[in-house]
Amino acid sequence: MEFAERLKQLRSEKGVSQTKLAADIHISRSAVAKWENGLGMPNYDSIQLLADYFGVAVEDLAMQSEETKENETPDTSAGKPIVKTRKSWLTLLIIMLCVAGFLALACAVIVLVIGVTFSIMGYAPVQSLPVLPALPG
Repeated sequence: MEFAERLKQLRSEKGVSQTKLAADIHISRSAVAKWENGLGMPNYDSIQLLADYFGVAVEDLAMQSEETKENETPDTSAGKPIVKTRKSWLTLLIIMLCVAGFLALACAVIVLVIGVTFSIMGYAPVQSLPVLPALPG
């Protein structure tokens, strides 16, 4: 059983609404809805609060059952892709582009610093390399 299903089950067994649960553990109702819809996971502190609230162990709440794990493939969970939303892909793409831009800028600065240093020291760029004579064979 996934966390979202387990949370719904525990909440319905206790007979509390999402609003009541959220108020009792001092979080937003939208956070509870997000967790129950499988759109996010609570942090460890919130999982601990939920476990205490429902009177279950953190492991029972936060981890999937062994039966569910055996039926899943390593790269998907119940047929859902690992990256669930287009927003996640876009965020990942933006981060990768920022890193690539930073590396390109760093390389350009290094080349510029080396060029300025050589020109200040009086070194001229190498025009051509000398051609060595062929060895007698």
